Amino acid sequence: MAAGTFLAGFGAMYGFHLCADGPHELRGLFTYESATWGDAVLLPTMAACLSLSLSGLAAARHERAIAGMGAVFGFSIGVASQVGWLMDPHPALNWTLPRPHHFTAAGWYHAAFLSGAAAAFAGASALALTRAIRSPAVAPSVRRSLISAGAATVAFAGLVLYDNVATRSTAASRFTGAAGLAGAAGLAVLALVSMRRSGNRTGNARG
Repeated sequence: MAAGTFLAGFGAMYGFHLCADGPHELRGLFTYESATWGDAVLLPTMAACLSLSLSGLAAARHERAIAGMGAVFGFSIGVASQVGWLMDPHPALNWTLPRPHHFTAAGWYHAAFLSGAAAAFAGASALALTRAIRSPAVAPSVRRSLISAGAATVAFAGLVLYDNVATRSTAASRFTGAAGLAGAAGLAVLALVSMRRSGNRTGNARG
């Protein structure tokens, strides 16, 4: 899962970058922290940690519905952010958006990957945290994986916010930054709830 995330994200965008022939004065791939450190390191880390968490937690009732709702929410946020960039009459131009209302091939691929990844990570996060919350006890290794996934998510959201603050403020960049923070905050809250409940249950079992 981590390797696939790396190849589909940073690997594919790096391939597009090597073939790009757009204006060199526009911001390129390596001027974005979220597209480099985020896609190459943090997203694969999130994928690996969520995969480990899911493998160590028993299935819960109605988990498919909850995961589905999480995936729909993530997909909606991802699509909305890309529509915002595409529709913005005065966006911060870059190598995937060389002029307003025009994505390059790399831009369309990135929009599709971002939307799909947002759906996958939101769904997997909702699934893992649902299992953790409803589990009688959460193993320390699973708890560490959940915490690591949450930390990677918050770090990624921070890079997205940094990239959007570094560019001149636009409606699209403000929405993207807000969406990233909202997603990270939601995951952090759910992680805290799961850890608190698992800790309470462990304490009750010992008592």
